[in-house]
Amino acid sequence: MNTPQLQAQTLQEITTSYGICFGLVDNNDYVFLVLAAEEYPRSTLRGILNELKSEFYKSNPRAASDLIEAQTVDSRFIQELGRKYGTMTTKVAEAREKLQEVEDQLRVDILPAIANQEDIKSLEYKTQGFADNARKMEHDSAELESMMKWRNRKLWVVLGFAVLALILYVIFGIAKGS
Repeated sequence: MNTPQLQAQTLQEITTSYGICFGLVDNNDYVFLVLAAEEYPRSTLRGILNELKSEFYKSNPRAASDLIEAQTVDSRFIQELGRKYGTMTTKVAEAREKLQEVEDQLRVDILPAIANQEDIKSLEYKTQGFADNARKMEHDSAELESMMKWRNRKLWVVLGFAVLALILYVIFGIAKGS
Protein backbone atom coordinates (compact mmCIF):
# COMPACT_ATOMS: atom_id res chain seq x y z
CA MET A 1 0.00 0.00 0.00
CA ASN A 2 1.32 3.43 -1.01
CA THR A 3 0.95 5.88 1.90
CA PRO A 4 0.86 9.55 0.93
CA GLN A 5 3.45 11.78 2.59
CA LEU A 6 2.46 15.23 3.90
CA GLN A 7 4.95 17.96 3.09
CA ALA A 8 5.68 20.82 5.51
CA GLN A 9 3.77 24.10 5.00
CA THR A 10 1.81 22.66 2.08
CA LEU A 11 -1.93 22.17 2.18
CA GLN A 12 -2.54 18.76 0.67
CA GLU A 13 -5.63 16.84 -0.33
CA ILE A 14 -5.65 13.08 0.09
CA THR A 15 -8.49 10.96 -1.25
CA THR A 16 -9.33 7.98 0.92
CA SER A 17 -12.02 5.32 0.86
CA TYR A 18 -13.80 7.31 3.60
CA GLY A 19 -13.77 10.63 1.76
CA ILE A 20 -11.17 13.35 1.39
CA CYS A 21 -8.62 14.42 3.93
CA PHE A 22 -7.02 17.86 3.99
CA GLY A 23 -3.72 17.88 5.78
CA LEU A 24 -1.19 20.49 6.79
CA VAL A 25 2.15 20.06 8.58
CA ASP A 26 3.37 23.34 10.04
CA ASN A 27 6.95 24.43 10.84
CA ASN A 28 6.69 22.89 14.32
CA ASP A 29 5.80 19.47 12.89
CA TYR A 30 2.21 19.64 14.15
CA VAL A 31 -0.19 17.87 11.82
CA PHE A 32 -3.64 19.33 11.27
CA LEU A 33 -6.14 17.08 9.50
CA VAL A 34 -9.74 17.54 8.38
CA LEU A 35 -11.68 14.56 7.06
CA ALA A 36 -14.81 15.20 4.96
CA ALA A 37 -17.09 13.69 2.33
CA GLU A 38 -15.92 13.92 -1.29
CA GLU A 39 -18.58 16.47 -2.29
CA TYR A 40 -17.68 18.87 0.55
CA PRO A 41 -16.46 22.24 -0.83
CA ARG A 42 -12.66 22.47 -0.87
CA SER A 43 -12.62 26.15 0.07
CA THR A 44 -14.65 25.40 3.21
CA LEU A 45 -12.21 22.65 4.20
CA ARG A 46 -9.26 25.03 3.78
CA GLY A 47 -11.04 27.58 5.99
CA ILE A 48 -11.71 24.97 8.69
CA LEU A 49 -8.10 23.82 8.61
CA ASN A 50 -6.70 27.34 8.90
CA GLU A 51 -9.06 28.24 11.77
CA LEU A 52 -8.18 25.00 13.53
CA LYS A 53 -4.47 25.81 13.28
CA SER A 54 -4.91 29.40 14.56
CA GLU A 55 -7.09 28.28 17.47
CA PHE A 56 -4.57 25.60 18.38
CA TYR A 57 -1.76 28.17 18.67
CA LYS A 58 -4.04 30.63 20.53
CA SER A 59 -5.05 28.04 23.12
CA ASN A 60 -1.49 26.62 23.37
CA PRO A 61 0.85 29.65 23.31
CA ARG A 62 3.87 27.53 24.28
CA ALA A 63 3.16 24.94 21.56
CA ALA A 64 5.65 26.54 19.19
CA SER A 65 8.52 26.15 21.69
CA ASP A 66 7.58 23.11 23.76
CA LEU A 67 6.16 20.06 21.98
CA ILE A 68 5.51 18.07 25.15
CA GLU A 69 3.34 20.76 26.77
CA ALA A 70 1.02 21.10 23.76
CA GLN A 71 -2.61 20.25 24.33
CA THR A 72 -5.48 19.70 21.96
CA VAL A 73 -7.92 22.38 20.91
CA ASP A 74 -10.87 22.94 23.23
CA SER A 75 -13.88 20.82 22.20
CA ARG A 76 -16.16 23.89 22.41
CA PHE A 77 -14.15 25.47 19.62
CA ILE A 78 -14.56 22.31 17.52
CA GLN A 79 -18.33 22.43 18.13
CA GLU A 80 -18.38 26.11 17.17
CA LEU A 81 -16.49 25.29 13.97
CA GLY A 82 -19.03 22.55 13.26
CA ARG A 83 -21.92 24.98 13.68
CA LYS A 84 -20.22 27.68 11.62
CA TYR A 85 -19.17 25.52 8.71
CA GLY A 86 -22.18 23.25 9.01
CA THR A 87 -24.32 26.32 8.42
CA MET A 88 -22.09 27.29 5.51
CA THR A 89 -22.47 23.90 3.89
CA THR A 90 -26.20 24.05 4.48
CA LYS A 91 -26.19 27.42 2.74
CA VAL A 92 -24.13 25.94 -0.10
CA ALA A 93 -26.60 23.05 -0.39
CA GLU A 94 -29.52 25.52 -0.35
CA ALA A 95 -27.80 27.59 -3.03
CA ARG A 96 -27.28 24.45 -5.13
CA GLU A 97 -30.96 23.54 -4.71
CA LYS A 98 -32.01 27.05 -5.73
CA LEU A 99 -29.65 26.88 -8.70
CA GLN A 100 -31.20 23.56 -9.71
CA GLU A 101 -34.68 25.08 -9.40
CA VAL A 102 -33.62 28.01 -11.56
CA GLU A 103 -32.13 25.64 -14.14
CA ASP A 104 -35.36 23.62 -14.19
CA GLN A 105 -37.45 26.77 -14.52
CA LEU A 106 -35.20 28.01 -17.33
CA ARG A 107 -35.66 24.71 -19.13
CA VAL A 108 -39.41 25.02 -18.71
CA ASP A 109 -39.34 28.60 -20.02
CA ILE A 110 -36.71 28.20 -22.73
CA LEU A 111 -38.11 25.09 -24.44
CA PRO A 112 -41.37 26.84 -25.37
CA ALA A 113 -39.38 29.92 -26.40
CA ILE A 114 -37.30 27.75 -28.74
CA ALA A 115 -40.48 26.19 -30.13
CA ASN A 116 -41.90 29.70 -30.58
CA GLN A 117 -38.71 30.72 -32.39
CA GLU A 118 -39.12 27.79 -34.77
CA ASP A 119 -42.76 28.76 -35.32
CA ILE A 120 -41.68 32.34 -36.02
CA LYS A 121 -39.18 31.14 -38.62
CA SER A 122 -41.90 29.02 -40.24
CA LEU A 123 -44.23 32.03 -40.28
CA GLU A 124 -41.46 34.19 -41.77
CA TYR A 125 -41.03 31.69 -44.63
CA LYS A 126 -44.80 31.62 -45.21
CA THR A 127 -44.96 35.41 -45.07
CA GLN A 128 -42.14 35.63 -47.60
CA GLY A 129 -44.05 33.21 -49.85
CA PHE A 130 -47.22 35.30 -49.51
CA ALA A 131 -45.26 38.47 -50.31
CA ASP A 132 -43.78 36.84 -53.43
CA ASN A 133 -47.26 35.69 -54.51
CA ALA A 134 -48.65 39.17 -53.87
CA ARG A 135 -45.94 40.78 -56.06
CA LYS A 136 -46.62 38.27 -58.84
CA MET A 137 -50.37 38.87 -58.56
CA GLU A 138 -49.82 42.63 -58.65
CA HIS A 139 -47.69 42.27 -61.79
CA ASP A 140 -50.24 39.95 -63.42
CA SER A 141 -53.13 42.30 -62.50
CA ALA A 142 -51.24 45.25 -64.05
CA GLU A 143 -50.80 43.25 -67.27
CA LEU A 144 -54.49 42.25 -67.22
CA GLU A 145 -55.54 45.88 -66.62
CA SER A 146 -53.45 46.97 -69.61
CA MET A 147 -55.00 44.27 -71.81
CA MET A 148 -58.50 45.23 -70.71
CA LYS A 149 -57.83 48.93 -71.44
CA TRP A 150 -56.78 48.03 -75.02
CA ARG A 151 -59.86 45.84 -75.47
CA ASN A 152 -62.02 48.64 -74.13
CA ARG A 153 -60.38 51.12 -76.55
CA LYS A 154 -60.85 48.74 -79.46
CA LEU A 155 -64.52 48.37 -78.51
CA TRP A 156 -64.97 52.17 -78.40
CA VAL A 157 -63.17 52.50 -81.75
CA VAL A 158 -65.46 49.84 -83.29
CA LEU A 159 -68.56 51.49 -81.75
CA GLY A 160 -67.36 54.88 -82.97
CA PHE A 161 -66.99 53.56 -86.53
CA ALA A 162 -70.41 51.92 -86.29
CA VAL A 163 -72.02 55.18 -85.10
CA LEU A 164 -70.14 57.11 -87.78
CA ALA A 165 -71.28 54.60 -90.41
CA LEU A 166 -74.86 54.89 -89.19
CA ILE A 167 -74.69 58.69 -89.25
CA LEU A 168 -73.17 58.62 -92.72
CA TYR A 169 -75.83 56.17 -93.88
CA VAL A 170 -78.55 58.37 -92.53
CA ILE A 171 -77.04 61.54 -94.04
CA PHE A 172 -76.41 59.93 -97.43
CA GLY A 173 -79.79 58.22 -97.32
CA ILE A 174 -81.54 61.52 -96.68
CA ALA A 175 -79.38 63.28 -99.25
CA LYS A 176 -80.17 60.63 -101.87
CA GLY A 177 -83.85 60.72 -101.12
CA SER A 178 -84.28 64.37 -101.54
